Amino acid sequence: MRPERGSAPPGRRGPGGGGGVGVVGMMRPGRRLGHAGRLALLAALVGGCNTGGGTTQRMARLLPSPRSYERDVPIPTGFAIVDQLGESRSTGVRRLYLRHVYEGQANKYAVRNFYLEQMPLAGWIKVSEGNVGGLITMRYEKASESCAMQITASSMGKTRVQVIIAQEERATSPPVGRDKK
Repeated sequence: MRPERGSAPPGRRGPGGGGGVGVVGMMRPGRRLGHAGRLALLAALVGGCNTGGGTTQRMARLLPSPRSYERDVPIPTGFAIVDQLGESRSTGVRRLYLRHVYEGQANKYAVRNFYLEQMPLAGWIKVSEGNVGGLITMRYEKASESCAMQITASSMGKTRVQVIIAQEERATSPPVGRDKK
């Protein structure tokens, strides 16, 4: 019995025993991948991406928690403050200094992306960002405050975020003008 034109030879049939091709290397020249084949190939390529930290994880988009500890510092849902590592001072009218540490289950790069998206929504302007040896640093400014953030992988697959906000006195030069005599 002669195989049907366009079908794979016996033993090389794709999923479901039909005439498709299940593995890209078994494709005949001139044949296109079907929709299911393209999805399988995409899943294989994306599923094997390593986002760092030695484990393969999907980077989900994180959402802000409805209850943050500071009105203008968003935290990802599921993150909690580590009380023994924090401190803050205020005059009752304005914040003088704040150091909070938050911890939660999320990929550290997803946390980075969360803050890149959420801090501007809280009125902060990004000044700088870096990654040295796996330590992600970000710096923001707003009015007379600066915010320095450090994002690191913690133990047991958790990510830790340290937020430091301080009053920042910005120097301004006196106006340049002629001396009046």
